[in-house]
Amino acid sequence: FRRVLFRSEIVDVLLALTSGHLGFATVHTRGLEHVPARLTALGRVAGLDPGALAELAVAAFDTVVSCEYIDGGVTLRAGRLTRRGDVLAVDT
Repeated sequence: FRRVLFRSEIVDVLLALTSGHLGFATVHTRGLEHVPARLTALGRVAGLDPGALAELAVAAFDTVVSCEYIDGGVTLRAGRLTRRGDVLAVDT
């Protein structure tokens, strides 16, 4: 299961990944620290409140990997999604 996340597809991806399906998803952001905001925005478009999105995202994704172009080279950064109250966050 793999998908680039657009609009309301976030719900399908989160439901699949939290029900035992293996896979990964791509979300376009400006960096690792922007992943929670992007997922939250996609969730809002799909009608999910931030707390529900945070709960599902933390359960769905084991690791978040960011591929960033820095100083003419590619840098990989990894983190884990966490929930702080109803807010989705990423710990590196």
